[in-house]
Amino acid sequence: MKLYKLTKNLNIKKRLVISNILMIVIPVVICSVIGIAGLQMVWNIAVNGTIWGFEDSEDFYERAEDTAKIVEEIILDNDDSHQSRNKNRLDKIMKSNMMSVNIYENNEIIYQQGNETLIIPENILDSAERLGNECTIIQGEYCLYAHVIKEDLHTYQMFLVAKTSEPSYTTLKICIVIMMLILIVTVILSIYFTNRFLTGFVFGKIRKPLEILEYGVGQIRDGNLDYRIDYSENDEFSAVCDAFNEMAVRLKKSVDSALKNEQSQKELLAGISHDIRSPLTSIQGYVEGLLDNVADTPEKQRKYLMTIKQKSESISNMVSQIFTFSKMQIDDYPVNIVHVDIKAEIERIIFPLRDEYEHKGLKINLNVQSAELSVDTQLLNRICVNLISNSLKYNNESQAEINIFSEIYQNRYILHFADNGQGVDEQALDKLFDVFYRSDPARNSPDKKGSGLGLAIVANAVKRMNGTVQAQNVTGGGLDIIIKFIMEVDNE
Repeated sequence: MKLYKLTKNLNIKKRLVISNILMIVIPVVICSVIGIAGLQMVWNIAVNGTIWGFEDSEDFYERAEDTAKIVEEIILDNDDSHQSRNKNRLDKIMKSNMMSVNIYENNEIIYQQGNETLIIPENILDSAERLGNECTIIQGEYCLYAHVIKEDLHTYQMFLVAKTSEPSYTTLKICIVIMMLILIVTVILSIYFTNRFLTGFVFGKIRKPLEILEYGVGQIRDGNLDYRIDYSENDEFSAVCDAFNEMAVRLKKSVDSALKNEQSQKELLAGISHDIRSPLTSIQGYVEGLLDNVADTPEKQRKYLMTIKQKSESISNMVSQIFTFSKMQIDDYPVNIVHVDIKAEIERIIFPLRDEYEHKGLKINLNVQSAELSVDTQLLNRICVNLISNSLKYNNESQAEINIFSEIYQNRYILHFADNGQGVDEQALDKLFDVFYRSDPARNSPDKKGSGLGLAIVANAVKRMNGTVQAQNVTGGGLDIIIKFIMEVDNE
């Protein structure tokens, strides 16, 4: 269980390292064990003449005594089943130890088992006879164990012999070939089973994350952009899953932005068509009135021509706004950032407009603080003009006013354009800077038509100067457009 928990927590890199090590170590260890065992077998055959071999006379004597007991049971036990079982045991011992046993009665052989080619030299037999045939003799390449077995009137002589000399070249060659075949088969099998085990060991960690990623990709492919992968493991796939989720978020934002832009383009075309058609219709009507001599006095003719001039200026202003907004959208609007005293720059822009807008019915109150800012003076001029123009268009108060003032908070220069109009619905505040958005019927009234691009251009211009813009209603009535610029911090 502990080993399972340990391996479960291993990441893929560690599993691959372990797998590569074990892929070498396991087959080498298995082949080394088999090879050592085979070499031991060949060594025993080469040195001792038997598979098991006898290290010394004591080893041979112990083996011979055990064998003698089995032989006595075969001779003395008359039970056929016991004799058959003992003979099988004896046969296995003879074959495994390359020994031979011969039993004599009255100098005649009555039983022989094992290697028939092992012939006992006469000189060893003579030595055993002189020792009463109760002895163990190791002479040269032969080991002889002699033992007398007596039963009633019968006397049996047992001779157990083993040859310890080097085996033949053919025997050694066969053993080496067999050992090599076993070693080759062992190498192949060990590599095969090790590979299967380690493949499962590594792929088991990869399979589930791959299935999770495959399912997630399928969800995104099928249009489910809200799908997110929930992956809690701390391994290499964690970063991949996080990247997948981030990709899904960005893709959703991109799609939403594309849909929003598409809708904005539709609204832009619809708004342009609607807003240009109205003054063009008026111009067409007044021109026809002039051609048909409806305006039959110089005063009426002047009135008709002034109306045509106003409508033309309205169209010209609308085209200019559209042109400016289009250039901003395609990033083709040049930005020239300079360091200015913001108070002096705003006064330069506002003072020439005061009399003009007061004549139109809007009083401009200016109270801004001095500060060094980095701005584009042309964009700042367009911001001020658009916001003052919007305030005039959508202010129904008899005494229309706009208060332009500033405050400094931390490293922000905050500029306010607050009018005393009717304000807008709270839910519409965030949409005021969208293209062609009009928050209420008052903004759609025929006599107060605008391009619908004024606040969108303001937002884009502020953004180009690394500022932010927002709208909020003024307590007691009115709308406040708040622009925040970053002030440079003097480190000296």
